[in-house]
Amino acid sequence: MSDTLIDINSESFVARLISGDEGAFDKLFDQMYPRLCRYISINYEQIDPRDAEEIALDVMKSVANSISRFIPGKAKLTTWIVEITKNKVKDFLRRRKLKIKRDALADPRFIDSSEDTAGQEALNRETIRTSNPISGIEDTDKPDETLIWEIYNSLSKEEQEILSLRVIKEMTYDEISKSTGVAVNTLMVRCSRAKRKLAHGLKDEMSERRKDS
Repeated sequence: MSDTLIDINSESFVARLISGDEGAFDKLFDQMYPRLCRYISINYEQIDPRDAEEIALDVMKSVANSISRFIPGKAKLTTWIVEITKNKVKDFLRRRKLKIKRDALADPRFIDSSEDTAGQEALNRETIRTSNPISGIEDTDKPDETLIWEIYNSLSKEEQEILSLRVIKEMTYDEISKSTGVAVNTLMVRCSRAKRKLAHGLKDEMSERRKDS
């Protein structure tokens, strides 16, 4: 990752991006991704750094997919990226609100207790995180912990390591990169791939179990 900042709003750089120059996008990612993480964390206090990283990554994916539609001169590239970020944050907060409501209503402590404190506890973020420790898995029919670890242990050592550091120990990508010496971009790809494999493995196994029951 280069420490040299470039003018990502310049006409020549934007032209490179629109033309599909992968090297230009790598430079854009290196410069904008950490900025977006900080922007989200500072401006949206209800979003923790870990989620801010996921949102920023989603923003950069959207930028990569839609850069060909960016119109130079209509707005600065950074302004356009910030607008995408705001929309992604709104989507994230809306989904989280729906998930909290759904999980809270399904929590026995919320249903059975007449005390407001129990209801508030059911809405606690840690309760939701504990009920579904691996994000990306649909929890309409939640797998038990034994099954989760069974599928986890079937993954490669590399995939287990990134999930352990990212999901279980809740380290940021920057922290993992400093610890392992692996580039942030590479870590993101590995984590995304490992999560998909874990989710698909759980989905398939649970489907088989339902057939046998």
